[in-house]
Amino acid sequence: MLGTLNFITEDKRVQAASLVRSGITFYLSQPFSSEGPQKGWRRHTNPVHTMTDTGVEAEHNMQGFPHGFGGADDLISMPLQCSTQWDGLGHIFDRGKAWNGRRAGSVVTSEEDQVTGIETTASHILSRSVLLDAGRACGVDSGLPDGFAITEEHLEQTIAAQGPSSQVGRGDIVIIRTGQYTRA
Repeated sequence: MLGTLNFITEDKRVQAASLVRSGITFYLSQPFSSEGPQKGWRRHTNPVHTMTDTGVEAEHNMQGFPHGFGGADDLISMPLQCSTQWDGLGHIFDRGKAWNGRRAGSVVTSEEDQVTGIETTASHILSRSVLLDAGRACGVDSGLPDGFAITEEHLEQTIAAQGPSSQVGRGDIVIIRTGQYTRA
């Protein structure tokens, strides 16, 4: 049912946890704001953040809550393809088929993704991760050109350049850096 996520077993998670040597964290996300990450492609827009209640209304008891209570509230409007594919495996179809050979119309309807949304797989995703810096290995640290097709040979070249710890194994999560995000 989970495709290659089935390769992330309990033993694989224990192996991944054994690799931790320090508590240092680093940021892999990208900021979401009216400034990005979208560059105007298709119907995709950047997030629109709207404050619907603020501290100003609370200070002046303009919110209508009893006993002097107040609060802040807000909403965000954005396409799910604003960055990471929040709609998971139901985002792209091939000849009318969704991931794992399912009929696209039975997976994603006007009711949302009924089968392959990220909420159905998120609890399974914890494993050893390998960052492959394909942009740097291809000699273009400032970003691979748009439309550049990363091949198996590029990935092998990247692994060779980065060394043995970059070898990808069954159940590993692979993150490929292209360098494109650094372009203005």
